[in-house]
Parts: sequence; structure tokens; C-alpha cells
Amino acid sequence: MKSNQLIELLYCSNCQKKFENDCYSLPTCSHSLCHKCLAKSLESKPEFQKTNETDEFITLLTCPVCSYKYQLEDEISEEIPMNKQINFLAKVEASPKKNEVMNCQECEKEKAVFFCENCHVFFCQNCCKTIHSFKAFENHQISPYKGDEHIVVHHALECSEHPNKVKEYYCKECQESVCIDCVIIGKHKNHMITKLESLSIGSDLRVSLALKRNQSLIQILDKKTNEIAALLDVVNGVIPVAKNKIDENFKKAFDLFQKRKESLLIQVDQISHYVTNQIRKIKTKYDKRIAELKLCEYYSNNLLENPTDSTILYEMEGMLNKLQDVEELTDESYVADDFAMAVDFDNLPTFFDSLGYVDAPLMNLKGGPGNIQITSNQEMSGEIKCSTFVVKSGAVLTVKPWDGKSGGVLKILARSKIIIEKGGKIDLSGKGYRGGPAVFQATNGKAKQGESYEGQGSDLQEANKGGGGAGLGTGQFGGYGGGGGGYGTPGDDAEPNRYSGQFHPGAKGGESYGDERITELYMGSGGGSGHPYSNGQTKGKGGNGGGALLLQSRRIVNDGEIISNGEDGEDGVPSTYGSGGGGGSGGSILFICNLLINNGTVSALGGKKGIAHPSYSQGINSSGGKGGDGRIAVKGRAKGNTTSPTWFIYKK
Repeated sequence: MKSNQLIELLYCSNCQKKFENDCYSLPTCSHSLCHKCLAKSLESKPEFQKTNETDEFITLLTCPVCSYKYQLEDEISEEIPMNKQINFLAKVEASPKKNEVMNCQECEKEKAVFFCENCHVFFCQNCCKTIHSFKAFENHQISPYKGDEHIVVHHALECSEHPNKVKEYYCKECQESVCIDCVIIGKHKNHMITKLESLSIGSDLRVSLALKRNQSLIQILDKKTNEIAALLDVVNGVIPVAKNKIDENFKKAFDLFQKRKESLLIQVDQISHYVTNQIRKIKTKYDKRIAELKLCEYYSNNLLENPTDSTILYEMEGMLNKLQDVEELTDESYVADDFAMAVDFDNLPTFFDSLGYVDAPLMNLKGGPGNIQITSNQEMSGEIKCSTFVVKSGAVLTVKPWDGKSGGVLKILARSKIIIEKGGKIDLSGKGYRGGPAVFQATNGKAKQGESYEGQGSDLQEANKGGGGAGLGTGQFGGYGGGGGGYGTPGDDAEPNRYSGQFHPGAKGGESYGDERITELYMGSGGGSGHPYSNGQTKGKGGNGGGALLLQSRRIVNDGEIISNGEDGEDGVPSTYGSGGGGGSGGSILFICNLLINNGTVSALGGKKGIAHPSYSQGINSSGGKGGDGRIAVKGRAKGNTTSPTWFIYKK
């Protein structure tokens, strides 16, 4: 290291003022700062950066010379150490020994006249020539002795531990300059050592790399800034478009609501006109009847005064015939029904809310809003809501069969009326709980109980609540028929097996359940399956129960058929001498109305028993049991034909 380069180290890298025992060296870039410049950097606004690893903020100190950022974590006084070597050099340089003459450090006798910049040793003329005559030292740089300047350099680089030895190395672990003896035999033995020249070169390299890294980061940040600016431009361009779209959509919605409002007002006016006309017609009808009653009263008074007047007697006979019709009109229920045909006063607000909408499915249906007409064979399920419901002649309405999860139940709720025309039919027969499946295997076969509200059955002869018992089979006695399903009435037991003149009881019939008012809308239960005597064609299935039907309206008129019968049990197979399955029970039919007029058929009967095939005289098989009847109830008034089984009528 040249003496002028060493002297430059005595000055602050930032303000270029000489150090006064206040030199601090930054560990990252190795620039030396005086206390004043370091304090100024610390007092300036620090930078904060978020780390990727911990998401915590760290403080960065920027070098005022090269702008390299240094991370601060602990106390600043501990992180940025003072440079003891430079402070020592500055101290020596500040008080040099004037006119001091150095002796030759080789012979220590003659006065020094030369200074070797490489050896950092003072030589007399003879010693310098002798030492540097060797080939290894012949390229050393020799300069004339300069007095104070060389003395300063000598004192600065002289090792305190080993006099007359120059500090040519730097200990990275102790962070101080050392001589060759310190490295070989001194306390710095085995430490990480580097030449002072390479340390300087390394520092320059680190500064260069830091500058390149900063330039790269600046380019990345500039790119990100441009991207953000572009996104802001896009957002600023989209916002007005979005606002315009919102305005347009709200305008369209408002126009649609306005049109809907006008349509509803027209419908309300039409309904008001219709209701007014209907009420006027009813009033005219009753005014006419009142006039007839008054005329009858007039003739009655005259007849009492003139009992022999033949003219009065003739007129009175005609009045008495009309009086019977008038008496029916005075019935409160008939009056209410007439008004119900005009308008549904109780549900008028709800009716207005649903103007223009139809709750029921419209496939294969005819009629205006709120009116449904069944014109062909149609399968529905669940709950149907409408104003009027009509099953036309020749049409059959049924329900999706029960599949273990859904089906089997149909509810029709009409505000005004329900009409089943002559030749029309609502048929839920065999749509309820399922019968036991048919059996193929004879020996130790597995006939099944019928299904009920408790779920599917097992291979027991006992009843599964409403489900009929299973017809068992053994190799010893042959097969048994299945028990009939129960509901409104219990199902019949299967006929006994009379093998070899003995008596072996058949499967049990299902139990009755529910109540006569049908407070809970049950389906009918299935019959148990029958068992064959030998392997062969699968037969003997138990019949399914009837479905559950609710009809609710102000007036219900049935001129056709409303049925929910149980399915018949299946007959046994001739080739296997099979036993018959049990019949399914009838289902539920519930009417809720002001008036039910039944001119047709209403039934919820149990299915027939499956017949055992005629076999040997030993009686190795048996017929199943007949299914029990379902339930029919009317909550309201009813007149006309009775039902099978007989309906239960109640008002409250």
C-alpha cells in the first residue's frame, strides 16, 4: 500500500475532513465516516422494508457515499464499530516527531537513507543494496527517506506486539491489522487472515456489486410503477362504463316494473268488474226468490180467509212446489258457496299478490292464470295450488309411485272449486308403500314383509306394523302365503298351510293405524310376499298400498272416480306350486271443503289376496291375505253417493 493511499484513509469518505479519533467503518461497503456524518445519516428519515420470511419491518441505514443500504437490528453503537487502526493512524499523524532521524532497521547502526514501500522498513545504503539484491525483492519500490512522512507511516503500521514488524495483514475475526508474527506465532494464529490489499479490493468489489444490485432494483420498481399506473388507467376507464351500465339496468328494471304495475292494475279492474257482476247476479237471484216468497205469503193469507176459493188453491199449489227450492237457498252454506263462486273473499289479498302467476305445472294443462284443466293422462306429485281444478272426461290424473324416498302423495289446493267430470278419474291405487318382492329360491327362501310407515320389512311372518307378514317356506312343509297390508282396518292373515292334513298358520296381516279424521295423511301399507314350493319362475309378490290424496277447495264436485285402492296380491306360479302374495291396503282420501257433492265413485279398498296354485292333495302351499281398507274423511258438508269404505264426515 502506498503512503499517499494510507494517508487518504485518515479522511472521512463523505465530508473529506480529517478524523479526530471518531472514525466509523460501515461493515457492508467499508466506507469510513466521521461521527458527524454518521449522526447525520442516522437523524435522516430511516427506510422501512417488509421481509418475506417473517412479514416484519426492518430499518435500513443508507451509506451517504455509495447509497448501499445497511440493515440495523440491534444497538447502533454495537453494529457500527469504530476503526481502531485508522483512529490510531490519525492520532500519530496529528502529533508527528519533528526532525526525527530513523536508524537503519536492518543493521541498527547507520542512519536510514531509503524507505521500502513494500517491506515498510528503513534501510541504510549498504543494507538496502544487500537485501534487494535478491531476486525475490528486486522489484520492490525504493524511495528516498522523507523524514516525517515516512515516520508517520512507520508508526501507523508498526505492530505493538512485535516491534519493528509492519502490519501487512487483516484479521477478520478480531477486525484489526496484524503483522506476520501475529499470524504465525501470535494470538491471531489460525484466525481468518487476509492481505490488506485484497481487503481493499474486496471492499471495492462489494461496493460495485451493491451499485449494480441497486440499479437492478430501481429498474424492477420502475417497471412495477408503470404497471400500477396502467392498472389505474384501466380502472379509471372502467368506472364510468360501470356507472352507465348500472343506470341503464335500473332504467330497464324500472320500465319493466312500470309495465307490470299497469298490467296488474288492469287485472284488478277486471276482477273488480267481474266480482261486481257476479254479486249483482246473485242479488238478482235472491231478489226473485224473495218476491216468490212474498207472493206465496199473499196467497197463503187469502187461502186462510177464503179456504174454498179454487183459483187460490191452484196458484198456491204452484207456489208450494217452488217453496222447496227456496228453502234450500236459505241454507247458510249454500249462500256462502254462491259468494265463493264469485270471489274468494278470505284469500283476496293473497290472490292479488299472485296475479298473473300459476303455481301448478302447466304441461298438458289448459286454462287461464290460476285455472288448471287435466285433458289427458297426467302424472303429478307434491302440492298443486290454483284457483279452479278440473279433470275432464276421459282424462286420468295419477301420482308418481312411492320409491322409498318420495312419491305416493298428491295435494290439490284450489281457491274456488275442484271438479271431476263424468268419465274423468283421479287414481292413486297401488302408489303407496310397497309390497314384499317375489321369491325365486324355494328352500329356506327369503320372502319379505310388506313396507309401512316404519320402513321396509324383513323375512318374518309377523306384521311389519301396517305391512303384511312374509310367507316362509321350508323343505318339510312347502310354502306359505303373505299377509295382507293394514291401514284403516287390519289386513287378513294368509291362509294356513295344510300339508299332510296338518295346520300350519300363515303369515300375519298388517295392523291398523292412523285415525278416522285423517289428521295425518298416511299411505296404505304393502302386503307380504308368498313363497313357492320349488324353484322356478318368480311370483307371489305382495300388493302395494294405495297413495294419499288431499282435495281442498270451497266446493268439490265429483261426477267421475276418485280412488286409492290397494294393489292385489300376486297369484302363485303353477310350475312351482307357489303361494299367493298378500293384498296391499287402501290409501287415504281427505276432502276439506264447504261442500262436497259426490255423484260418482270414491273408494280406498284393500287389494285382493294372491291365490295359491292348486297342488297336491297334501296342501303344500297357501293363498295370501286380503289387504285392509284405507280411510276416507270429509271435513265440511257432503251429500250424494256414499263411499267405500264409508266416509267419516266432520266439520271441526
